[in-house]
Amino acid sequence: MSTNFRSNAITKMLDKIFDDKCLYSKSGSAERGPGLICGFYILLIILIVAVPFSVSNFTDDTKAVELSEDSLKYYQTTPCKISYAEFLLNGYSEKISSIRLANSEDIQCFGKINYVEPTSGGYVLFISSHSLPLLLIQSIIWLLVITFIPSNKKFGKVNWLGALFCSILFTFHFINEENYYASSNKYFSNILNLENYLLIGVFLTFFLIFILSEEVFENRKDSLINYFPFLFLLVGTFMAFNINFYIMILCFFGFKYLLKTKLTTFDFIYFLFATYWIINVNTSASIFDVDKLKGFISSSNSSEAMMFWSIVLYLTIKGIMYFLRHSNSLNYLILKNNFLRSGALIFIFGIIASANLNLNLLFYYLLGLNKSPIKQFESIAGNTWRGLSASAEAIGEFYAILFIFIFLGFFYKKININYTDVFLLAICLISFYRANNVAAFLSAVVIIVYIIAKKTIKNKSVFYTFISTTAFLSGLVFYYQLKTDSYFKMGNQLIYNAFKYATTNFNLPSTIQLLDDRNFDALKALYGNDFFSSSLVSMSNVLTNPGNIDNLPNIVTLLSIFSLLINRSEKWGYFISSYDPTYQDFLLGTGPMNFNNYYDSQVFLNSSELILPHSSLLVFIMFFGLIFSICLYIYLIYKIYNKGDSELPLYYLIVFFSINFIKSDSMLYVSTFITFIILFFLSTTESENYG
Repeated sequence: MSTNFRSNAITKMLDKIFDDKCLYSKSGSAERGPGLICGFYILLIILIVAVPFSVSNFTDDTKAVELSEDSLKYYQTTPCKISYAEFLLNGYSEKISSIRLANSEDIQCFGKINYVEPTSGGYVLFISSHSLPLLLIQSIIWLLVITFIPSNKKFGKVNWLGALFCSILFTFHFINEENYYASSNKYFSNILNLENYLLIGVFLTFFLIFILSEEVFENRKDSLINYFPFLFLLVGTFMAFNINFYIMILCFFGFKYLLKTKLTTFDFIYFLFATYWIINVNTSASIFDVDKLKGFISSSNSSEAMMFWSIVLYLTIKGIMYFLRHSNSLNYLILKNNFLRSGALIFIFGIIASANLNLNLLFYYLLGLNKSPIKQFESIAGNTWRGLSASAEAIGEFYAILFIFIFLGFFYKKININYTDVFLLAICLISFYRANNVAAFLSAVVIIVYIIAKKTIKNKSVFYTFISTTAFLSGLVFYYQLKTDSYFKMGNQLIYNAFKYATTNFNLPSTIQLLDDRNFDALKALYGNDFFSSSLVSMSNVLTNPGNIDNLPNIVTLLSIFSLLINRSEKWGYFISSYDPTYQDFLLGTGPMNFNNYYDSQVFLNSSELILPHSSLLVFIMFFGLIFSICLYIYLIYKIYNKGDSELPLYYLIVFFSINFIKSDSMLYVSTFITFIILFFLSTTESENYG
């Protein structure tokens, strides 16, 4: 059911005002600037951000004073009296070395100074917060930002059933990831009764968010697909919850999609796998520190948590399908502009955040980042600078996608690049360089060269000769440039690194000698197979199999050389030493978004911090098993191979992702995951409509 309005002078004027947004019109042309409604929304966002941190009793005797050793006790004995805004307005933030949010059980303390702690570099300022206001405020801010996108003026019935189901689902998550939420909230309780006000508040807040979200997103579903690049700027991770805003929204519309469609074979297969994961979950594993993966990873290893994340992943994909199904078309002009503006703003905001601690916190809070922005402009680890992003690798891949997309549009759509575009491209190029993702850069160059060759070389024999020769010469260059030692040692290096990490805390005979003699059996005999991970034992057995032919590489040798060429020998060696699945789990997986078992093995290795597998492919094998992962890659290759030429071949972007997923963990981030799913469906649809 929808409501239509008659067209008259007044409604035409209102339409013009409401369509005069901060971005673009429905046709893709740039608007003259913020209109009346847009300006009002911007002011409203500023007020929503500022007011909670400004509420204070200015009439009492408790005033903000300058930080010093003498005033330290003053702040420590007067918590929840001085607002953060009052402290800033008095200019007392110069000696602050770090600003953190500290959860407070008293909601009235929100936005006020909770504690000040001295450090060698200055003072750490703790600001009181509360999970419920943070959840609601961040949601309202992001919903207001979404309203900048022009509305299609279609109003339908409220999906009360979907709102109720999703509110119960995410409240269920709040209950069952007990250790994550209990550590930050004194009043946390998973008891279901009318006296559990925190739980009731969580449920009602979720319900309100879903009701408001339907109005905002449903009215813009025709054009939302053109704005997905902003996912990398407005990340949408809640500060106080292990939940991402976009995942919530997609689950809501995914449930709506299920009510209108029939189940497929894939759905039944997924339900069978999910049932296996839930039944066979290892509940003895420890709690996982989500860290920079917050919002898209499980902190618990319970059956209930596995059920939640299995449902959420499924509904998220269905939600993306819902918006793609109702999207009119992919407007290249709008999408191109959004890529450039998002990429430029990510870099500019990153610079601003690195220059000021207060603005660093503001962007962390306002944009819903997984991790606070980097606090300096200087590079770390060589040339790596992640800016706003939680991962330099992930943001590097975003910029590579940006440049490939711009090139595809220029080459296939004949879109002219104006001076503004050149300026924004220059900013994006600088940010791409600072991310220092060499693999993303090289794979983007390879894809662009391939596209140029395919379009310009008409003779197929000449084309294939050119590609084969280029690939062979490039392989030789990489091999001899990165060659570290003899072929023998290169073929053994991966397993050598795995044993090195597994035996870090023990005095062993020379592991180099063990490597030279290919005598890994000595280590296994010394400690027993149970001491080492099942993957390490299996791979070392393949490497040292007496049936191997000398100088003829086996699969482990080839994998070892390949890991050296892409600079993953150390990281994958650590993964092999930590990954300890049963054969059943190796083939079928342990369930989506579940790192607990892997993390337990790292704790056993006495690692100081979580070391991710550094490969989305390895993550897929952990989550979904080898069988599903192989089938997925075969399916990707099949869809890409059968796509052929098209008006705008976005499947090249899928090729890029497929290459880089071998050596990066970027699929663990919501922005990259949603982007990949969107591009996959767009690039493999039979009928394309690009505006």
